[in-house]
Amino acid sequence: MTARKAPAKDDTAPVKAGEPGPKPRHQVVEHTLKCQTTADGEISLSLLLPYARMKVLMAIEEQELSEIQMVDYMLQNVIPAPEATTLMGLQDGGDTLSFAMAWLEAVGARLGGQQGKSGPSSN
Repeated sequence: MTARKAPAKDDTAPVKAGEPGPKPRHQVVEHTLKCQTTADGEISLSLLLPYARMKVLMAIEEQELSEIQMVDYMLQNVIPAPEATTLMGLQDGGDTLSFAMAWLEAVGARLGGQQGKSGPSSN
């Protein structure tokens, strides 16, 4: 009696993909910050900043502001109106604070990494 060979594994068979993991809370996609909110779904915030507002952003670093004061200042003076309105309209204030700071960091990275960082200047 001869033993039967097991059928060869078919490497061309489709592989079942696992369930995708959760989306990150925020990530930069081209010139947009995509954010997953607690209660409002996904929002998109443009990272394009007009020159006049960029100058205001650079001046923030010279001021000693708490995180909440910085966010208020940014929402009123730096973040363009459509994005500021979106952030202020979120149901969860924690999301507003978190995503405003993420926006600041992402804009800072786009501008060369210097602007958008809080803390003392190295100059």
